[in-house]
Amino acid sequence: MEVLTRTCPVQRVTDGPFQHFFGYYDKTPWDPTGHKMLAMRVAFAGRPPTADDIAVIGLTDSDQEHHWKPVAETTAWGWQQGTMLQWLPGTDRQ
Repeated sequence: MEVLTRTCPVQRVTDGPFQHFFGYYDKTPWDPTGHKMLAMRVAFAGRPPTADDIAVIGLTDSDQEHHWKPVAETTAWGWQQGTMLQWLPGTDRQ
């Protein structure tokens, strides 16, 4: 049996010690230009969030070496769906 392998470039866009994630499957974290990526950041993993756990909403920008830029904080989030972040259609700023 022949095994086909393919390579795909991988690039880290966030750093620890925080956990960064996006959320739901039907939304894309990338803006229309493909340079900015929405994400959430939390200080823990491995347990369900409580009502007091804060997620920081922010973004990284490949034009700025993926520097993390916090935008807001929320306690309305979950691991599976995140906060339902999404870009407004046709915009790279909202």
